[in-house]
Amino acid sequence: MLARKDTIKLSDIISEIKRIYSVEITLSRARKARQIAMEIVDSSVAKQYNLLWRYSEELRNKNKGNTCKINVNRIGPTLQPRFGSFYFCFDAIKKGFVSACRPFIGVDGCHLKTKYGGTLLIAVGRDPNDQYFPLAFGVCETETTESWRWFMTLLLDDIGQDNKWVFISDHKNGLIEVFEEMFEGVQHRLCLRHLYADFKQNFGGGIRYRDLIMRAAKATYVQAWEAKMQELKSINIDAWEWL
Repeated sequence: MLARKDTIKLSDIISEIKRIYSVEITLSRARKARQIAMEIVDSSVAKQYNLLWRYSEELRNKNKGNTCKINVNRIGPTLQPRFGSFYFCFDAIKKGFVSACRPFIGVDGCHLKTKYGGTLLIAVGRDPNDQYFPLAFGVCETETTESWRWFMTLLLDDIGQDNKWVFISDHKNGLIEVFEEMFEGVQHRLCLRHLYADFKQNFGGGIRYRDLIMRAAKATYVQAWEAKMQELKSINIDAWEWL
């Protein structure tokens, strides 16, 4: 029950025990049982981190082309090292992406809602059927310039830097700086939905703003884009400069 839920009420434990075993227990006994169960679950989660070394080794044994990287933080010479980050990219996936998919990659990150937290970093492409094509994954403590630099460096090592890759993202913490300082020849674009959300926070929304920005983004030649941008400039020069 605890493995399925983050929290569980004592009344639920009492009801479940009665349903399964036809036995009634007291609140104090249910509280003690919950405490023991939580200790078991938490211990099991912590032990999973120790298995990452064996998991990575097994992946590499099965296919030498699989990439698995583990970083640990050593707080002191006498203390146990702590988990820092984990990156993996399967050989079949990167070969399939390079050979069959467009050179267009979306990168994003999200918080992990677990006891120990952390952040999941992911790179995703599109296959010839226009379906999502998961490419590489990374787990780290937080989204920073350093964590994105680590992830992007490993990703480009896997897929190579010969192609002219185009990346798309929102205004991720540290990601913009990584593209600006590290990767010449790699193009970076911002997700329009996130860009417009940021625009609304700064200048407000409205159909007129939205339509201008959407039409400028969808313009297929420079003159059409410039015309929409000039129209925006005539309405709000600060918004034009921001874009």
